[in-house]
Amino acid sequence: MRKSILETELPNADHDDGVAVLDNFDGIIAKKLEENPLYLDEAIIPDEAARVLKTTVGTLANQRSKGIGPKYFHMGASIKYTRRMCLEFMYGED
Repeated sequence: MRKSILETELPNADHDDGVAVLDNFDGIIAKKLEENPLYLDEAIIPDEAARVLKTTVGTLANQRSKGIGPKYFHMGASIKYTRRMCLEFMYGED
């Protein structure tokens, strides 16, 4: 099972210093975008979205049923998110 970017890249960051964590996060995203310009807009499954959001797949399903939570879309019969949708939800951007 793949780990999310947050699980694989941030454990060595100083979590008491929010600025250091955010700077590290920005650097990680910049590197990922350099490697793959569509990184933030790739369709991801709820399992990956839950890891990005630090929640559970069940919580995401509950949020979808209540009409709250991150934006999502259907790809055939499957529910999909993008990393951008998850980050926008986390940081309150519309």
